[in-house]
Amino acid sequence: MKSHGLLVAAVILIGVGCNSNDSKSPPENSKMPPQTAFDMGRCYPYVVPKDYLQHQPDDGKGLVRPFGHGLFVLLVQDQDGLVQNVTPDDLAAAKLTADVAHEKALANLEKLFSSGQIKAMKYEKGPHERPFILVGEHWAAAACIMLARVRSFAQKSLGQDDIVASIPHRDVMLLFPKPAKGALGEIRKFVVEHESEGRKPLTFEPFELTEKGPMAVVKEP
Repeated sequence: MKSHGLLVAAVILIGVGCNSNDSKSPPENSKMPPQTAFDMGRCYPYVVPKDYLQHQPDDGKGLVRPFGHGLFVLLVQDQDGLVQNVTPDDLAAAKLTADVAHEKALANLEKLFSSGQIKAMKYEKGPHERPFILVGEHWAAAACIMLARVRSFAQKSLGQDDIVASIPHRDVMLLFPKPAKGALGEIRKFVVEHESEGRKPLTFEPFELTEKGPMAVVKEP
């Protein structure tokens, strides 16, 4: 996030797990080393825009899933810091259905998030002079919007049950207390101002985190 000086009254690293690993944002499918054998234990959900699907058409069996705001979720395998798409052939060889693969990938993401390699920081002054959480420093940051745990820790850290999330690009997720009716525009403006230059852009449109998972906010509440 740029322009930190405009934001910070205090910054708090949230305890979702910490270690000393520096996890950077690698290029995607570029300069790819020789592909390793398929390993479900290294696979994660991955949020992409529609244009990305030219690299992996939907196989009709649920490997590629719509997410909202023109985004989709597919699976990738971490290959020593680079990511490679999981294909229907990979799942067939491993005798896995798309449903089981997505469940296992989400569990892997939960472990990655808990390890502290994906950082979560609380800023005390954001839109509407209220605190917000920045999750980043990793290529899997935006995908963390799918974790049920993200909603619960945001509720606790931000002191509100209703949480709004933004994933403007692959390497970041922002979490906000849901504002009063008609005030989501201020959050969009804030995200555009501070996260418009990220690699692998996704969307500036908000999601609400619910008990059933993230839901695209299609109209101003």
